[in-house]
Formats: sequence, C-alpha cells, structure tokens
Amino acid sequence: MKNLLLGFMILPSIIGLIFINHTLLVSKSDGQSGEITNRIVRLELAWLAMNKPHLFKEIMPELTMNIEDKHKIEQTIKQRELVNSSAFDYEYFIANNPDLILVIAQGKNKVEQYWFEHLDECRKSSPVFNVKRYQKKYPDIVNALGSSCKKATYHWFYHGIDEGRSGI
Repeated sequence: MKNLLLGFMILPSIIGLIFINHTLLVSKSDGQSGEITNRIVRLELAWLAMNKPHLFKEIMPELTMNIEDKHKIEQTIKQRELVNSSAFDYEYFIANNPDLILVIAQGKNKVEQYWFEHLDECRKSSPVFNVKRYQKKYPDIVNALGSSCKKATYHWFYHGIDEGRSGI
C-alpha cells in the first residue's frame, strides 16, 4: 500500500521531468516550422516554475527577474494600502514608539517602511487598531493564523473590517 501511495506521489514529477527533457532538452520538430511550439514550452516552464523553482531560476534567470519584480510591485502596493489604512497612523505610531528615534529622524517614509517591514513586532500603530488586542479579542484568528501580528494585521485590514470585527 505504501509503495502504491509513493508511486502516485512520485509519478507526476517523473512524468513532468520526462516531458521537460523531451521537449526542452532534446531538439524536436513540430513538423511545420522545425521547432517546438511555444504553447508546449510555456506549459513546461509554468510547471517548472511551480514545482522546481530553483531549477527554473537556473534555466531562465531573465524570467525569474520579471517574477521577482512583479512580487516587489505587489509588496509595494500592499505596503501603500496598509500604510494608508486605519491600521497605521503616523502621529500615533511615533508617539507610542519613542524607542524608534533613529528611524523617526529619517522621516515619515522610513517610519512607514519600518512599520510595514516589522509588523511582527506587534507595535501600537493606530488609535483604531491594536493588533495585540485584536488577537486577544478574537482567538479564532490566532487559531487560524497563529500568533503572527503581521498575519493578524493583514486579516483585520483585508477581512476583519468587512466582517465587522473591532480593531481595538
């Protein structure tokens, strides 16, 4: 029974590797243009990117850079959304976190960046949202997401507000 289950788990990887080897590494003709169709190559690259990202990065570094750039853009959008939300209030944050004097001295953008990058420090960031209180008030959040303040902040902003959950 174990061998059967192991076979079902390994079989897709083996088929995928054979498929990639057959079309990417072995030169094949499609009968018309003399090269493999782009559709097959794109499917194989998608499979490779999802299942073997380290190998994909080695084979296609230029595509990997595009994916990383897209991820950075998405992170910047999320950062802007959260910083401009009621989860963060610049004046409140600096008043309640005087230990960040060196960050505060660098200006508002650095303070916003610091807060976003250090969400798991569970700092007080807004008069209408306190992540520690949010977690204490809604234990189902902690049960579902763990004790991560970052995940709880994301939850409150993207779901909790719409669910009618209080941030304090």
